[in-house]
Amino acid sequence: MVSRYLILLVFTLFAVPVFAGGEFEQVTVAGIDTPDSNRVILDVRTIGEFRRGHIQDAVNIDVSTNTFTDKVALLDRDKTYVVHCAINPAAGRGDSAISVMQSLGFKNVKSLKGGYNAWSTSGRPVTMGNALKE
Repeated sequence: MVSRYLILLVFTLFAVPVFAGGEFEQVTVAGIDTPDSNRVILDVRTIGEFRRGHIQDAVNIDVSTNTFTDKVALLDRDKTYVVHCAINPAAGRGDSAISVMQSLGFKNVKSLKGGYNAWSTSGRPVTMGNALKE
């Protein structure tokens, strides 16, 4: 079972973003300013990056781990997810995470344009430390 998820993860990390061209629906930092109880900010950076600063109330699941697919599979598919890594380049970690989520049946998944860096340089609040949510 784990090997199936590992193969899926490897495929989506390397092949799917290339075929998809990294063209996922994007939302700007201004687009997530208003609280929304149906929206989840999913930070797919490493735990070290997350601890150095993250968007308040973000959920951290590191896309580079071999447990990413298993952890994401447990999330509520009825929520809207705004996924981000550091800068969200096309075919980057954020797009890889979105590819995995879509392959698992998630329908409402968007990419945060510019990633965490766009958020933090915009002057919006940043939470730091061990306030890890997963």
